[in-house]
Amino acid sequence: MTTDTAALTVERTPAPQRPGSAGRALRRHRFTLLLLAAALCVGVIGPLALSWWTGSLRIPHNDSWAFSRSAEIFARTGHITLFNWNAMSLIGAFAPFGPLARTIFSQQCAIAVLSVLSLAAAFDVLRAVIGPRRAALGVLVLVIWPGYGLLSTSMMTDIPAFAATTLTLAVGRRAIERRSVPLFALTGLLGLWGFTIREQTIAAAAGVLGAALLKPALRERRMLVWYGVIALVLGASAGVFELWRRALPNGSSPTFSQISYPGTKAVIESSVGGMLLLGLMVSPLVFLAARPLRWSTVAIRCSLATFIVTEGMVHWYGVHFPQNYFLQQGSYATAYLGSRPSIVPRTAWGLLLPLACVSTSLLVGMLIERIRRIPVELALFLAVTAIGTLMEVVEGEILFDRYVFPAVLPVLALVLLEPLRPRDHSRIRLGIAAGTGLFLTVITSLLTANALAFDAAVWHTAQNLVASGAASPAYVDAGLDWDGYYSADGAQNTPDPAAIYGLYDKADQLGHGEACYVIAASQQHQEVDFFTLVNTVEYNKFGIPGGVNKIWVYRTYEPNCH
Repeated sequence: MTTDTAALTVERTPAPQRPGSAGRALRRHRFTLLLLAAALCVGVIGPLALSWWTGSLRIPHNDSWAFSRSAEIFARTGHITLFNWNAMSLIGAFAPFGPLARTIFSQQCAIAVLSVLSLAAAFDVLRAVIGPRRAALGVLVLVIWPGYGLLSTSMMTDIPAFAATTLTLAVGRRAIERRSVPLFALTGLLGLWGFTIREQTIAAAAGVLGAALLKPALRERRMLVWYGVIALVLGASAGVFELWRRALPNGSSPTFSQISYPGTKAVIESSVGGMLLLGLMVSPLVFLAARPLRWSTVAIRCSLATFIVTEGMVHWYGVHFPQNYFLQQGSYATAYLGSRPSIVPRTAWGLLLPLACVSTSLLVGMLIERIRRIPVELALFLAVTAIGTLMEVVEGEILFDRYVFPAVLPVLALVLLEPLRPRDHSRIRLGIAAGTGLFLTVITSLLTANALAFDAAVWHTAQNLVASGAASPAYVDAGLDWDGYYSADGAQNTPDPAAIYGLYDKADQLGHGEACYVIAASQQHQEVDFFTLVNTVEYNKFGIPGGVNKIWVYRTYEPNCH
């Protein structure tokens, strides 16, 4: 055997594994799978099962009444019909489903599948930055966002938009790594799809293209030409789509004349509230990973300043979390007449803002320390998303809690950027992180379960009224989803002069202003509203045997019910 052959033989001989290394790798792999399975159960499978159990899987929820109607009509006729209830693009959320969206049941099952795809893409994005185990942990924290389970089982635009975002970032990373023009083109196509769902979703494609331009290895002449072509096609296509959809009847597209600056105080309060919600929902990982004693002086000072400012604004100015799904009285509680009993105990709810102030202040310090170390496309996506959201607030738009959700993905990458070494974590730190995560999971689960149970109870009670012949659907006021779904032509801008006083506040706008039956979440003042109580219906507060709540059914003074 020659020396060269011997050397080659030695090079091909695999290095011996350390004792127990294979076992540790297997345990890590199992732990990753366990975390991902838990995320699927909390974010998709559990809510889907409860939605089926309560009867909510076949009914619209919140704003989805309009989106479901549009999807049904498109599936059956191929025509696009809008109902004056979508400030966002919307069409890309239902058009890809085609004939599959013939029923609310099939729509919501498709959304659940899309949610699973979104989580897989989110895991892929995070894994490339922080490794599989921490990525799985990040995905688990992502699904405890308040309302994620509800969004995964309803025809809202949030999950399709999140799918477009995560897929754009996942493909965009590969395009950057491989310097692949086809993958950059696919990134642009996915970004355009996101734009047709919600305009802000294009931030992901902007982040990828911006990151490519900032990398010297990708700035060769040939690639610059392709970036220009892709950006031009993307921008032109988005512009043409926007002009086309603004020409559609009942599109409710925002116009410059609708811009109304709400005032500096309102802008600051909304922005701080959004920051606090973001800090709260990643707090389990912040408490686990933050190391303030190792930070620079600038990071420590900014963190302390953030804590002082947020605490001051909470206590002195009444700043609170953005609302919609994250409400103590239940998710989108304002979409019905009356108020449900508090879903979360007052003491538990009172802990959330102080917890958010601490977590947000630590998050600001981590942001200063680590922002330059996360992938450029994620940093740019976070920046564009934050700026876009702030612009909406400045223009007078309401900042709902759902609008903060897209920022979670890059923030998770930042928080989990450094390895979580066991020797760095005391039992107290682990206990605080785990306890916070469990606390938030319980609150989110309670909100999810109650919303599904309540929605089903109200809807089925209204259906029973119609089935009994007591009234036609248009003469039953059962909240936003029912009133909108059974409206003649969606939301109207002109009020009904004959509308009855005391109905759900959008019943008039949705053509139910002359209802003869009203379903309320709480008892109404009959001597004021001239309602007559005809029935109370009990339902399981959380969809399973245990606590029971009631809904109230009233007869109004309207003589006509058909």
